[in-house]
Amino acid sequence: MIRLSDIPLRGHESRVARCFLLLLVPLLCAGTAFGGDACRNEAAEKAFQEGFRLQKRMESQAALAAYRRCLSIEPTCLACRYELGWSLWQLGRWREVVEVWEGILAEVPDHPEVRAFLPQAREHLAGKGKANTVRHPPIGTPSQPATAPIHLELIARFQNYDAAPADPRDHFDPDIASPKSAIFTPDGRKVYVNSLEGMKTVVYDAKRLVKRKVIRHTFGRESARYFREDTFFGRPLGGDRGPKNPNHFSGKPVEAALSHGGRFLWVPYYRRSYDPKGIAPSAVAIIDTERDEIVRVIATGPISKCVAPSPDGRFMAISHWGDN
Repeated sequence: MIRLSDIPLRGHESRVARCFLLLLVPLLCAGTAFGGDACRNEAAEKAFQEGFRLQKRMESQAALAAYRRCLSIEPTCLACRYELGWSLWQLGRWREVVEVWEGILAEVPDHPEVRAFLPQAREHLAGKGKANTVRHPPIGTPSQPATAPIHLELIARFQNYDAAPADPRDHFDPDIASPKSAIFTPDGRKVYVNSLEGMKTVVYDAKRLVKRKVIRHTFGRESARYFREDTFFGRPLGGDRGPKNPNHFSGKPVEAALSHGGRFLWVPYYRRSYDPKGIAPSAVAIIDTERDEIVRVIATGPISKCVAPSPDGRFMAISHWGDN
């Protein structure tokens, strides 16, 4: 068990519990690359890169807008056309995927990625790919069997795949990208959802089923007040070849736990954005649930994942998926 010194939170006299760390199985993350060539025009390339960053965060609608802006400047940009198809794919707009990629194949018949994935898009368009796609049950769907002692019913949904849902209880929410975990406040009035790829914690009113706030896990020069550490038990936060300021990053929130009777929400980060393989120290954010604002960020080991308070409220346990 490792004891950390008491952690002062800005604007609060109370002291937050100390942590001990559990070291678990290592895991490495693979990065992805886009297909095709970069755009020739500088403005088009800038729009393309913006779209690519947005799509990596699963913000498909915003990515589409950036890609279309790119193509309005340079209609022949192959990389942009290819990635436009993937954003359309994420939204299930199969006819447009096929049109975009068939256009590429007409010009570049041996494009390897398009040749590999266009047949699947055609199957989806023809309705033959349904067995391999995620099915979204309609709002109001009850659990089965009806005779089970516990009954569930889908009463609302917040999603990032259908921008124009037919049911008013089915909410399109671009802040939701790979939702990882959810936790209610003790009074049941709010629920926090960690959007892993969106690098956000989204706060919802659990009674009215509306979004109240978005907490962004992105830190720069203006965020220095949240940090106290430059190292993690003597280890440089950015690793041996890390950035100049390792506390300038975006964090991918995974699990969450409450402490101090629900006053503070602890949110570990899967990794820091400059650490694609998850081998450098990560971090855990502490959110004041009265203001729904981050008040402290503490360094952790690689790939911090689960967090839990001790029964007496004196400690927080944080497991590290990437440190053994």
